[in-house]
Amino acid sequence: MGVVVIMLTAVCSGCATSQPAPTPAAQMPEMIMQGTVRDAYSTRVVEKATVMIGSNQIATDQHGVYTTDTWSPSDVLRVTASGYAPVTMTLAHALPSVSLEQPMTGTLDSDLRPNTLQGRVRKQYTGRPIAQAQILTQCHPSAQSDRLADTTHVSATWSLSATTDLSGTYTVQTMPATCLLMIRADGYAPDRTRLDQTTTYDTSLRPNVLRGRITDEITGKPVVAAQVQAGDSRARTNQRGQYTLNDVPASARQLQVKASGYLPTSEQFTRTTRLDLTLQPDTTHLALVDAATGSPVVNAALVATTHLTSTGVVVQRLRNQRDGRVTLQPTTLPDHGYLQIVAPGYRKAVIDLTNDVLTETIALQPFYARSIYAKTTTASDPVWLASIFEQIEQTELNALVIDLKSDNIEDLGLVYYPSQAPLVQQLGTFTHTMDIRAILAEASARDISTIARIHVFAHDNLLAETMPQWAIQDAQGCEPNEHRRCNGPIFYADWDSAWLDPWNRNVWQYNIQLAVEAALLGFDEIQFDYIRFPSDASNLEHMRLMQPIDYDNPQPMYDNIVTFMQEAHEAINQAGAFFSVDVFGYAVWQPQPLIGQHAGLMAGHADYIYPMVYPSHFLPHPELGIARPASQPYDIIAESLKRGHEVIGQRYARMRPWLQDFTLRWGAAENQVAYGPAEVRAQIDATEESPYAVGWALWNPDNDYTYEALKSHESHHAP
Repeated sequence: MGVVVIMLTAVCSGCATSQPAPTPAAQMPEMIMQGTVRDAYSTRVVEKATVMIGSNQIATDQHGVYTTDTWSPSDVLRVTASGYAPVTMTLAHALPSVSLEQPMTGTLDSDLRPNTLQGRVRKQYTGRPIAQAQILTQCHPSAQSDRLADTTHVSATWSLSATTDLSGTYTVQTMPATCLLMIRADGYAPDRTRLDQTTTYDTSLRPNVLRGRITDEITGKPVVAAQVQAGDSRARTNQRGQYTLNDVPASARQLQVKASGYLPTSEQFTRTTRLDLTLQPDTTHLALVDAATGSPVVNAALVATTHLTSTGVVVQRLRNQRDGRVTLQPTTLPDHGYLQIVAPGYRKAVIDLTNDVLTETIALQPFYARSIYAKTTTASDPVWLASIFEQIEQTELNALVIDLKSDNIEDLGLVYYPSQAPLVQQLGTFTHTMDIRAILAEASARDISTIARIHVFAHDNLLAETMPQWAIQDAQGCEPNEHRRCNGPIFYADWDSAWLDPWNRNVWQYNIQLAVEAALLGFDEIQFDYIRFPSDASNLEHMRLMQPIDYDNPQPMYDNIVTFMQEAHEAINQAGAFFSVDVFGYAVWQPQPLIGQHAGLMAGHADYIYPMVYPSHFLPHPELGIARPASQPYDIIAESLKRGHEVIGQRYARMRPWLQDFTLRWGAAENQVAYGPAEVRAQIDATEESPYAVGWALWNPDNDYTYEALKSHESHHAP
């Protein structure tokens, strides 16, 4: 209702004190009516308001003022303006004591109450407009009561007064002075408030619906019927792993999820409408299969690492697991990192646990290695090494064995690259001759597998002479010569090769550290040679080791080699590489007590066994029913692999024989058979036709290979 202010002013000239006589209508005095129209809330003047007095229509000016001299006490006053509630009254009621006998000016002001509410509704998190939001009002008389100031209590019927447009704006017409307002939209918490003398109300609505998807962390598949909760809002996931939480309270800051077969998890959240989570199975079940045949992979190491260039943990090792199945506990895998699978006979598989999906079945690609050997001087010569790389690419070859330590008598044992292995650094037993990183990069670019050869207990004069206390001692002392620095009573075998003590764990650690570094640099495989006790000396009785040797009871020697291999195998696999060892050719026929090599036991703690089945190295009389092994390369290789399978059986390691690509120039004349393309090819054919080998390696101490014996790359890979 408008507020009316009335002021009457009479103007008289020469008036007597007595009552004047009535004035005829034609001489009726001048009667002026004026007033100001204002906004009842702000007191600002209202321009262009329409003032109706009787049939006379007047508009307020820029000051909100109207003036008329045409009016009568019997007229009805009506004031209207856009956005305001109208004011209506009779002048007789407003001016009960007006006299028309004398001139006067009447002032009649009016206050108009705004009755339009306007505003805009936005999304609280993004500030973008919300269209089709409902504007509801509750404006019955009780809405003006103080007891309804708590606007969360809605007991009466709410009226839909407006909806927002695409820009989020709304207008409510005929709005009373006091009203309860509620603004709501699907997916948002409603805004309820009490408005008193308000013309604009902007607000932002908080989303109160949280959606997302719950999946298996390992397989990426949806988790069905997972229980999802935020505050007191609860839901279960559907067949697609999707959930919808409605009416999420503003106080909710954590999403909690649990499901059968999974570890419960939770995630903090703020200002979001979607949150996807992965659940970690309380156990992870995997199956390793051969990608070519689909048959189970029975031996493998699963290694968890945080980076590809860091050591990890062997979280599971399959040993003769006939179904190839693996069960992992959830705590064994990092949230972010890699799972590397190192399985003998296959290429290493690397699964990015951050970006890849760990499938229930992992297919491993078979790998049949065809290798040649490069000594340090070859690998250090860019031209020579480039020619070897070219030969590998042009032939059936696919792998390269590279010495890390020199096998040249002039600097026997010198590490040919600036190794950062702690003991190598401490002892200074390295040089900068070989650019190992460049070699590995070039091999990788050509898809050539790399194998780092490390001779362990022999052919390392530098380590023996640097740390003579780690070497086998000679009871007769040591006589220095051109190749024997001695530095104490070090035991040297034939050809001036010093021997380190296989019992000495410092020697173990020196070589394991070098091997782990090589693996982290990028070598696919680490191969230990001379992993045995001495046999190539005429004065073995003069040896003094940390523990005495009893050739009649070789078990402690076998156990020592195996224990060393256990440590090396674990460390090298943890660095993401395969581990292999070289053994005498005779060692895959039967245990060799003189050198402490029991291939059956050793095969349990390596990925590959490389028997050095050089035909010319067998005795020149009938062996395994073969009259002259050196002259019958196919037969002796085939029979050695068959016998090796009988010795190794179903143990962990697979066989890759070293094959002879040289002509023996010493020993029995019957063994000095010239070896050319036919003899080399015969050994390769025997190996490839055997079901017991997963590759081979050619040995030539001078790296002068009979490439004519090899198939071309094209013919070998032809369909």
